[in-house]
Amino acid sequence: MKKRNLSRTWMYSIIFAVVVIAIVLFLLLNQTPNQSNLLIIKDQMIIPNEKCSQLDQYSIIYKTGCQHCAKVLPRIQEVEQSLNLSFKHYNLAIPSDFSQIEAMGIMPEGVPAVIINCKAYLGSGYTTEDFKGFILQTGN
Repeated sequence: MKKRNLSRTWMYSIIFAVVVIAIVLFLLLNQTPNQSNLLIIKDQMIIPNEKCSQLDQYSIIYKTGCQHCAKVLPRIQEVEQSLNLSFKHYNLAIPSDFSQIEAMGIMPEGVPAVIINCKAYLGSGYTTEDFKGFILQTGN
């Protein structure tokens, strides 16, 4: 009888240990990164200097496969050619680019996000001429 109780105790102990390990693993794997200092960039938003200083003067944040991004990228290329300047490209589909943006403490509300002299322009509603105007207006 004692032997049976002892094996039953071991069985319950093992089951308890497996359940505790499963709970701990679940909690560890489902942690969300600390995003309390993450600034969500919105359309027409002026990005504060402490965040903007980490970006290039002209930046575009986009994601491969995004239809709106596919419309805006050629417009940005036209702007680059006609005004002889270059945008820093961040593709959120590339883990290193995503990490760079996240490390700066920013994340756009949506893509594409075109940033010109610390002001953000989100979406595909802006034309090539709009972007040129924003650059010329703020001083190339």
